[in-house]
Amino acid sequence: MSDVALSPSARVLTDPHLLYATFTFVPLDTDFQDRHLAPCATVCRAFYQPVVRVLWRSLYSMLPLWHLLAPHELKVPRHIDVFGCAQYLIHVILAQLYLDSTRWERFLWHANHVRNLHHGSGSSPQVNQAHSILIEAVLARNSGKTFLPLLSSLHWTSRIHTDGSLLPFLTSTVQCVLFSPMNGQFPEDTLTIRKLRESSPDLRELNIDGEPTPSLVREVLAGFDGLRDVSISLCADFSVFCALVTKPNLRSLRIVNAIGPWAGVSQPITVHDLRKLSVGGHAEADLASLFRLTRFQSLEELTVQIYAHTAIPTTMAGITALFDDLSGAVSASDLQTLTISGTFSSLGPPPDHLPFLRDLLSRILRLSTIRSFRFSSDNPLAKLDGADIEALARAWPRLTHLHLDAGAFDRNSTVPVDGLSHLYSHCPDLQEVSLPVLSVPGIGAQSFPSPPGRSSHRLRSLSTQGIFTSRGGISDEEVEALARYLLRLFPRLNPETHQRALEQTDSVVAEGSSDALRIDPAWLKVTEYVYSIRSKGDEYELHSM
Repeated sequence: MSDVALSPSARVLTDPHLLYATFTFVPLDTDFQDRHLAPCATVCRAFYQPVVRVLWRSLYSMLPLWHLLAPHELKVPRHIDVFGCAQYLIHVILAQLYLDSTRWERFLWHANHVRNLHHGSGSSPQVNQAHSILIEAVLARNSGKTFLPLLSSLHWTSRIHTDGSLLPFLTSTVQCVLFSPMNGQFPEDTLTIRKLRESSPDLRELNIDGEPTPSLVREVLAGFDGLRDVSISLCADFSVFCALVTKPNLRSLRIVNAIGPWAGVSQPITVHDLRKLSVGGHAEADLASLFRLTRFQSLEELTVQIYAHTAIPTTMAGITALFDDLSGAVSASDLQTLTISGTFSSLGPPPDHLPFLRDLLSRILRLSTIRSFRFSSDNPLAKLDGADIEALARAWPRLTHLHLDAGAFDRNSTVPVDGLSHLYSHCPDLQEVSLPVLSVPGIGAQSFPSPPGRSSHRLRSLSTQGIFTSRGGISDEEVEALARYLLRLFPRLNPETHQRALEQTDSVVAEGSSDALRIDPAWLKVTEYVYSIRSKGDEYELHSM
């Protein structure tokens, strides 16, 4: 037995740290009743504690905790069953099994593993009241001390202005709090904010799902010196925005919907510390005025979500002006990541004369520090051709990620295959590219542009949402020629990435399903060739057919 105990396999299978890291990759069920990981806890004694650590680290309901205090014959209800939840909690309350010393010790042992808690009591008064009664009872049993002593992150979807059960969870270990009231408005609850400030001085992330008033923001900013990340769902007051972005040491701010226009400011405000900003709103009424009034000195990552407004028309001129204002706002920063997306489902047909992408982004292309660019929309905003790819490649030589979604471009837009040579020549650090439609030349390998000599380019992932040919179809000869040409340009294309795409396609549940992964059949053939060639260790030479 000593030989077995000292063997490498035995040491691995009994190392709790290695086992914990391994079990984090086992998928969890989404309905609080795990069907994959939990059985691992019963395999052997060495597996039990690492599995429990993973299972209980993040709870998306209080029900698993309450089930530790439930009668054995009681089954956990599904979280969508409001009546069932109410009845279940009533039975747990009446049983009072927290008074049983064995059950109580078991409850505390499991609760000690909880680091992240998402509590959603819903809109049922009975469920809310039952949760509050149980929380108060367990707190009393624990002499008023919290029963989640190592809680780090708290997501509370409850009406906290009528439900004081939140307060016991605000302890010194909490670093991330998300308030998400069911009625969509963040209550003016200074008691809660002050309690949070007093009990959680090391809070680093605060998410307010609603519109905070200026007075509430002042309460938030009066403390929390360590606050690094703030997210709010609505901002209609420039003083609130100004107070947040100028808070010393704040690194990240997310505003789901900024409502302008904001006037009455004579000079733009200067933002020194913010590194990451995500903001959504109407192009002209909201976002343009925000960027005109702000100058970022240290911004590294920017996400802009443009929404349509039913009362205010969105024009291409307005979008172009927005991009100009955006460029001016971040010109003093070393912006590295830029994501632009549009939701214009109510706009109707696109205008007759869309600009080319290089013209739409003419000012943004001057931001030479960009390393990652994503551009998407549910309505066409521009046309795209090989000259656009060349303009992006020349403007952003440090590019590592490029994603251009087909929905953002005119349906006739294609990128000629020789446009990839610009990415090869000007962006040596490029690792991931996604393009709308790739157009290929006529018949045969000889129709492709002459590839460069031996390449060492770093690109590992290349995808497109379609392949266009003048004949409407692509032959097997052209498919293989294209695959080999791509590998001559980008020899590090990862075959495992392409194989995962194939496996995802094979696993589509039903034809026509809304969840179906749609991959162009021609591109699918190309990925098969890429995988086949790389798997065989081919020298990637183009052969004449």
